[in-house]
Amino acid sequence: WNDPAGNFGLNSWVSFASSHGKPLGFGEWGLSDKTACDNPYWITQMNNWFRANAGTGPGQILYEAYFNVRGYGAC
Repeated sequence: WNDPAGNFGLNSWVSFASSHGKPLGFGEWGLSDKTACDNPYWITQMNNWFRANAGTGPGQILYEAYFNVRGYGAC
């Protein structure tokens, strides 16, 4: 994802939340049929990133929820 200012990816959301003095939450994330449905490497890297940025302070990840519904998106 690229916003008009040229910011990329998850770290841009961390910067945005931090600049507003707020923690960050990901209410729903996961894979779909368009992203190969099962990608253990990607899920592991997301988990690592969430853990590395976890906390309750500005720009830290307060919560995340993995969206996992069998059959959703033809997986």
